[in-house]
Order: sequence, then structure tokens, then C-alpha cells
Amino acid sequence: MSIAKFAVSRRVTVAMIACAIVVLGLFAFPRLPVDLLPSFSPPVVNVSVSYANVAPQQMETLITRPLENAVSRVAGIQQINSQSSEGTSEVTAQFYYGTNIDTAAVNVQEQVSRIWSSLPNDPNLSQPQINKFDPNQLPVVRMTITDPNMSVRDLGDVWTNTLADEFSSINGVASVSVGNGQTRAIMIQPDTNKLAGYGITLSQLVSRVQQENLNLPAGVVQISNKEYQIQANELFKNAQDVGNITVTTKNGAPVLLRDIAAVSDSIQEQRSFIRLNGQQAVNVSVIAQPNANVVQTANGVYAKIAQLQQRYPGMHIAVAFDQRGFIVDAVTALEHTAIYGAILAILIILLFLHSWRSTLIVAISLPISVLGTLFAAYLLGYTLNTMTLGGLALAVGLIVDDAIVVIENIYRHMARGQHVKEAAESAVAEIFTAVLASSITVITVFVPLLLIPGLQGLIFQPFAMMVMVAVAISLLVAVTTVPMLSTLLLRDEKPHTNGHAKGAYARFTARFDRGYERFSEWYRKRLSWALDHPGRVMAFAGVVLVATLIAINFGAV
Repeated sequence: MSIAKFAVSRRVTVAMIACAIVVLGLFAFPRLPVDLLPSFSPPVVNVSVSYANVAPQQMETLITRPLENAVSRVAGIQQINSQSSEGTSEVTAQFYYGTNIDTAAVNVQEQVSRIWSSLPNDPNLSQPQINKFDPNQLPVVRMTITDPNMSVRDLGDVWTNTLADEFSSINGVASVSVGNGQTRAIMIQPDTNKLAGYGITLSQLVSRVQQENLNLPAGVVQISNKEYQIQANELFKNAQDVGNITVTTKNGAPVLLRDIAAVSDSIQEQRSFIRLNGQQAVNVSVIAQPNANVVQTANGVYAKIAQLQQRYPGMHIAVAFDQRGFIVDAVTALEHTAIYGAILAILIILLFLHSWRSTLIVAISLPISVLGTLFAAYLLGYTLNTMTLGGLALAVGLIVDDAIVVIENIYRHMARGQHVKEAAESAVAEIFTAVLASSITVITVFVPLLLIPGLQGLIFQPFAMMVMVAVAISLLVAVTTVPMLSTLLLRDEKPHTNGHAKGAYARFTARFDRGYERFSEWYRKRLSWALDHPGRVMAFAGVVLVATLIAINFGAV
């Protein structure tokens, strides 16, 4: 059984297939994550080392150059960048696209481990941190918080110990980082004269503080048939606990820390400052999970901000950065473009076909193709972003082409006196090969975009795939759903004529047809002249080509 006969004789089956595509599309659409660009992870590995209080010049000589030499031995590196600053060394290796970043990170770890023993043997030299670049580390929302009722130190403690956990529980949030220029610290300022009087050195003083600030397991105690795990928790709770440490004993009397040093509950030396409108503030960054819906995650963050402002009336939370705004604006613009394009396409079809039933058939086929494409995007793991929606907007004009050709051919057969079923079957069978070839041609045009290597390929592949899938589904809809709907909606339709035009729309279409006929006649004369004078036509085309190349060169300059 041919596909034309199947579409006409198995109308219920075809309708169920179309309904299945619609249902799957409606299922997939709300589950597609929304993002600005397609998901991609550049093949970049970063090696960072901390060496406290070492000058940048020494960091470069002692740490950075040996790390560069070690990392450069890894295969597949395109570029290496390094940065040396006070106490910090960073080496970044960018690999060619297509490199397995997990394998590359392991190879970098191996090379760094080989030369690690040749670096300075200093306890202040930290172990190297090797990280793969993750574009999802860009915060979804970055907030700056002030509160006149609390000090910056206390405000930072509240966010670090309490409020950050509330944001972490939001669906889609991976982590919350709190930046505070003022970090709480118990400051000990020894009196050198008293230390000398008691014969105590600074190292002894540091050792006593470390010995008293402990949290260790103390074994297991068995009582009857039960066992209890004992924990020795002697962590300091406040500055008073620190001041009550017994440092030594002189003449049978204990010497407390507060007797030889000033102990205060203060902050560490402030090296960075965060301000909002001139007031010191706390910075909070919310990072989303890799495959999270950025827009929904940001909405959850804003809802939590509204709750906090009710609980803390004096707290002012200002959003300094928000991905949601960029994404929503871009995606909304593309959605509107696709909708406007679909509406204009339907109106143009109505203008030329002069039949609301034929226009309705094409209008029904359009969302079926779009929803089917969205379901394919869901299966392929794509997100709704500027590239996928751009491809879908471009495909809106393409996916109605096949349906228009089929409808027009059905009309032509009906004008010859055939019944609508016979006309639909004959029309589809007659042009199926041509429509198939046309769709394959459009699909083939976008195949090279799938073969682009590197970052450009990662960005444009979803764009090309959306267009290709949309055209393929529209072909299926055009040769199955369109003839099926035609047998239902065009049963009583008679071929349109404007010989007895009645009503405003009929008079408008009559005038439009007369204008179109005049344009067709004008075009026939120009075409006939062009065929009779091929030399002049080619000369004119050559002049236009040369003028275009000259304009391009001037534009490049």
C-alpha cells in the first residue's frame, strides 16, 4: 500500500499518529531547560597552587615555570597560559576541541605529580588543585546584601551558617558561595614584656592554643548491652574560652592566656572590600546545577529573596547580576519571531488559496511539525536557547512548503472533477517524489553545519539539527496528515472562482487575482525577452557580480 493510499484510507491511524506527536511535544516542551546558548564545556584544565607570602617573581621561578614545562608534555594542548601573583600560581591548558577532557585532566595530574618532588619542600606550599573548566560555574544570581542592624561580620556569619543552606535547597541550585570581607577571628595580641618575664616563647603560646582547641573521638563506652561513642569536644566557643587557657605554671600558680595577651573577638585582617552604595556589604553567588533550568532556578531564588525580606525587614538584598534577564529577553524575542512568522505564513496562504479550509489544514499541520521538533529536541538533550529557537523560527517558513504543494495539487485534481478522496490520493502519489527530493535538498544544505569542528560546531549543531528535524517531520505531516484532513474538510469545497464575487473578502481576492494576473503577464514578457537575449542577460549579471565584489572590498576596508 502506497503512502498516499494509506493516508486516505487509514484516516483514524493517521489522526492517532498526529495526536501522538502533539501529545509528546506538549509533554516535552515544559521539560526543556531554558538557556542562553547550547550546553558546551570547553576543553580547559586549570592547575592552581598556593604558596603563602611568596612574591610574584619567586612564584614564577619556583612554581609556575616547572608547572608549565610539566603540563606542556600532555598531548593535544592548543595553548597554555599562566599567571603568577603573590602566593598564587595558575597554569591553564586549553586543548583542541574533541579532546576527552576527563582523560586530559588525568594526564595533567600525572605530569604534575612527576615534578612535584622537585618543588620547594615547604609546608606552606599547598597541593596542586586541578580543575576542569565548567561554564555552569557562572552564577545564576549574584546578590549584594546590607543590613544597618548588623555588622558586616555578623551578616556574613548569618548567611554562611543559615541562609546559604536555605538557598541550596532550591530546586536546581548546586552551590551557594558567600563572600565577606570581614571574617570572624579570635585575635591574640601577646605582651612581649610579659612573655619575657614568664619565659614563654611565641611557639609555646601557639602550641598551647592548638592543644586546647580539639575535637577528637575518645573511644567507646559499653554500659550493659549498649555501646556509646565518646567524643572529646573542646572547641573554643568565644574569646573568653581562649583567654582562660592555662599557658604555664609559675610558683604553683597558673598563668592564663589573658594574663599575658589581649584576647578579643574580632575579624581577620581585611584584604578585600565589598560595598553597595558606599556601605560595606556581603556578596552571595548562587550557582545552578549543570542541567538545571536556569530560568526556573532564578525564579526560585527570587521567591526565596522575597521571603527573606519579610523575615528580615532591615536587610537590603540587591541583585547585581542575573542570567534570567538575558535569557528571557533573548528566548522571548525568538519565540515572538517564530509566532509572527507562523501567523504571516498562514495569512499569505489564505491570500493565495482564497480558502479558509485549506488555510486551516496548513495551520493544523504547522503546530504538529513544531511540537514534533520540540520532542526531538527533548530526546537529543537540547535546551531552549537562541540557537535551537533560531533554527525553529527559520524552519517555520520551510515546514509549510510541503503542505502548500500538497493542498494546491489536491485542488488541481478536484478542479478536474475528481472526488476529494481520489483527488487526495492522486495528488500525493503524483508529487511525493518531488516533495521528498525538495525536503532532502533542504536537509542536505544544513548537513555541513553538523561537521563544523570546534566551538563553532558545538554552537551551530543544535541549530542545524532543529531545522533538519522540522523539515523531516513536516514532510511526514504533508504526505499523511494533510491529505487525511483534506478528505474531511474539503468534501464540500468547490474550486474557488471569482466570477461571481460576493462580500468584501471575495471582492478583495478578485482584485488580488487580477493584479496577480497582470504581474504574471509582465513577468512572461520579461522572461521571453531574457530568453531571446541571453548575452545581454549574462553581461548584466556579470556587471552586478563585479559591482558586488567591489562593494564587499570597500566594506572590508
